[in-house]
Order: sequence, then C-alpha cells, then structure tokens
Amino acid sequence: MTYDDLAQRYIDTWNETDPSARRAAVDQLYTEDASYIDPMAVAEGREAITSMIGAIQEQFPDFKFRLAGPVDGHHNQARFGWELGPAGSPAPIVGFDVAVSDASGRIQTVLGFLDAIGVARVHLVAHSMGGAVAVTAATDPAATGKVASLTLISPAGIGPDMNAGYIRGFAEAESRRELKPHLQQLFADPGLVNRQLIDDLLKYKRLDGVDAALGLLAANLLHGDQSAIDVTDLLSTFGGTTVAVWGADDKIIPVSNSSGLRGTVHIVEGAGHMAHMEKPHEVVAAIREALDA
Repeated sequence: MTYDDLAQRYIDTWNETDPSARRAAVDQLYTEDASYIDPMAVAEGREAITSMIGAIQEQFPDFKFRLAGPVDGHHNQARFGWELGPAGSPAPIVGFDVAVSDASGRIQTVLGFLDAIGVARVHLVAHSMGGAVAVTAATDPAATGKVASLTLISPAGIGPDMNAGYIRGFAEAESRRELKPHLQQLFADPGLVNRQLIDDLLKYKRLDGVDAALGLLAANLLHGDQSAIDVTDLLSTFGGTTVAVWGADDKIIPVSNSSGLRGTVHIVEGAGHMAHMEKPHEVVAAIREALDA
C-alpha cells in the first residue's frame, strides 16, 4: 500500500457514516492495539477509535474530511494534511496527521495536529480551579470579543472560603485509607466514592511529577486556611454572559462564595462540589442558558 493509498483509506474511514461499515474499515486499517492522539482526544484500541470517529460525525453532521495537499512519507510513516468542512465550501477546520504503520501496513499510531478550527467566539465551561483559569483567560486583553459566555461550576477564586483540609489532604494522601475520606467530601452522596475511583486517582498521583505538582498547587491555592486566589475583580470586567452552578452541599468551595459572583447563580440541591457528575441535567441546562444568552 502506498502512502497515498494509506492516507485516502484513513480519510474514507473518517467519512464512513454506517456504524458497521465504519467498524469494519477500522478493523482492516488499524492494528488491534492502535492509538490515536490529538489536542482534543485520545483513543486506544479499535473500539475507542471507532467511537471517537462516530462522535466527531455527530458533532459535525454536515462536514466531510478531505485530503489537503500532497502526502509525504518515509519508512513506515505517512504525513498528510486534511480539511473538515461542508462539501463544496471552504473548510473551517484544518490540520495534519502522522500515521505510523506496523510491518503488515496497518496503522499502529496516529498523531494529529490542528492548524485552524475556524471559531470566532467560544463559550467556556469550567469547574473548580478551572473556573479561575477560565475567568483569567476570558478577561485577558488578547481574548477581547472572543469569549461569548462563561459557565462556572463551583469556581475557585470567587470568595475567600476554601476547604484547606481537603486541598492539603488530597495532595498528601498516599493510600486508599488516606485518600477516601477526602474524596468523599467532593460529593453530597459519599457513597459515590467507590474503589475504582480511589484506585484510578492513586494511579494518577503516582505518575512521575504529579506529587510535586499537587504540592505546589496546594501551596499556591491557599493563604493560611483561605483561598489565595481572587478573580472577582477580573470577572466584573467580563462583557459576556456569566452563569454559575453551585452544589448546595459543596464542602470544598462553599456556596456562600457565590455572593461575590456577578451573573446568574443556580444552587443545586443534592449536589456537592461535583455537580456535573451528581446533577448533570442541571449543569447542561445552565450551559444552554449561557449559550442562548
């Protein structure tokens, strides 16, 4: 199979809308343990890659992929540009991929890169510390006119109160026994903290560099036993729509902090710090409210 043939079959797979035919095409083109990674997604294995392609098709139902420019290759690697957009119209999404094949010619690894996504304005949705990051990004002079709305879920940096015991305890915990009581504080229903969740987080905490990063984060998040970050004044300068969702039983960043927030605040009963997990419909409704505004 030539590099051009490989690239075209790859593109055809992304455009296959029949689920059975798409899975068959993936099985033929990819190795069983193939992986795909780009700035927006990671998929490992044929099933995950097939599902990812289907999700992109649902997100952009009237768009098609097409090759852009010549296909370049050497050894077992092929590099090619692509476009995603409506047929017969300029493509707003542009990128290039590098596909690495095994000895049989099947794709083993895909590394994807985005050059342009053609989005003039965005709606930011952020949770906890991400809320403070989103406010900072949205109010940066370079982002003027580019952020239409903010949906903030129990955001940090709004109000002074923060559960210092949780922040330090999560960073320092090294075992299931130590970690479990801190995770239970995240939810209105502590029964949602199961062994799988604890084990997954312990695996994450044991990755190289994570412990040091969590310690640094804890040190910078807190001033004594209160929040060391404050984006309230920044948020007051944001010209777009702000909608916040706060769990009534939030034990990490209490709902009392919401009094300092400019915008609409929805307090969700039966939810803690993880309202997007405990009450997803309410969070989706808040996002839609921000979008509609």
